[in-house]
Amino acid sequence: MTKKVSLKKGKNLPLVSVIIPAHNAGKFITETIESILRQTYKNLELMIVNDGSTDNTADVIKQFLKKDKRVCWISYQMNRGESAAANLGFFVAKGDYIARMDADDIAHPERIAKQIDFLEKNPDYIVVGTQAHIIDGEGEIIGEKVFNLPKLWSVAPDASPVDYGAPLTLTAPQQTVGRKTGAQR
Repeated sequence: MTKKVSLKKGKNLPLVSVIIPAHNAGKFITETIESILRQTYKNLELMIVNDGSTDNTADVIKQFLKKDKRVCWISYQMNRGESAAANLGFFVAKGDYIARMDADDIAHPERIAKQIDFLEKNPDYIVVGTQAHIIDGEGEIIGEKVFNLPKLWSVAPDASPVDYGAPLTLTAPQQTVGRKTGAQR
């Protein structure tokens, strides 16, 4: 049975660990980090895994370490790949939930609050994702990532359309037997 918590302001809010693997992301990671720190949902830790970056990624992260105690990081000396970096973040995360984010993404200010609210109100679900705007290097919207669920399920009935860069899930899978993903019909 999953622990129920109240989402009323300041009352037993579950901790969310936001995991961001980063490799040579110096150009974009400031805006990514700021979008997480500006979330309306405040009980979070931001775990950035610097995956052997050779640009200024580490310097940017260090500036945020000084500004906000919710920011922490691990740094690989050599690039091990996004999956290895994300897995390391998952391993050290302390949260009741884990949110995954790419180093060049920008989160809507209510992303985590809405995802947590849904999961807490719907205990049969273990993971949720998002639709997404696609932006260019200047931050301009150039498209959308929209899942046409009826069409997807007609082709792949068991598909679970979760954008890999924006899922949020429970951290205790042993407590989730019988729960659904947010993409179930």
